[in-house]
Amino acid sequence: MKTEFLKNLGDFMTDEIINRIMEENGKDVEKLKKQNENLTAEIGTLKNSYSEVETKLKAFDGINIEELRGQISTLTKSISDTKSEWEKKYNDREFQYNLNEFIKGKKFKYPEFEDYYANKISYALADEKNKGKNFDDLLNEFVKDKDGNPRSDLFAEEKAPEQNNPHQVTFPKNPMPAAGKAPVTTKINPFAKDTYDVKEQIRIYKENPVNARELAKTAGVTLPD
Repeated sequence: MKTEFLKNLGDFMTDEIINRIMEENGKDVEKLKKQNENLTAEIGTLKNSYSEVETKLKAFDGINIEELRGQISTLTKSISDTKSEWEKKYNDREFQYNLNEFIKGKKFKYPEFEDYYANKISYALADEKNKGKNFDDLLNEFVKDKDGNPRSDLFAEEKAPEQNNPHQVTFPKNPMPAAGKAPVTTKINPFAKDTYDVKEQIRIYKENPVNARELAKTAGVTLPD
């Protein structure tokens, strides 16, 4: 705005009024200049940002984005599956170790009993109906007789150290033929209280389980199925 323009508006436009108008106008002009400078700076920043984005996008020229996403998704799933597989192997190994230690601590009469009840507990824990039960809970259920009482005949009894008896007679035993299933003959019953012999029980059980059950039955002992 020019001073001459204001003077030509009429005699009422005194120098004081004109100066005040020019002063206010100058403030508005400076304000607009400042806003223009800020806008110019923002435009420059946006141009630079656009250039950077454009440069980065050029790196993806010729690349199928959807195919790349699919590869990333496949790789992520493969890593997750591998991690889950190793975690399962570790947990299974730890579970089997703890189960074996538990079974050994129960001191069954025969190793076959250990394997039998270890497998039975393992299968039972996989059943949803047994959720919340532990090794002891399940074993206590499995070693009961038909009346619901614990079966003591499955576990080895604590025996006092045997005294050497120079007059003790060891009767000879006739081994079973390798190719047949004939009864294992022995002059003593290793299941009987007075001639109790764990090693001989195991030998007979391995060679002829039916014969072993008959001997055990004669001695009043019931072997598990």
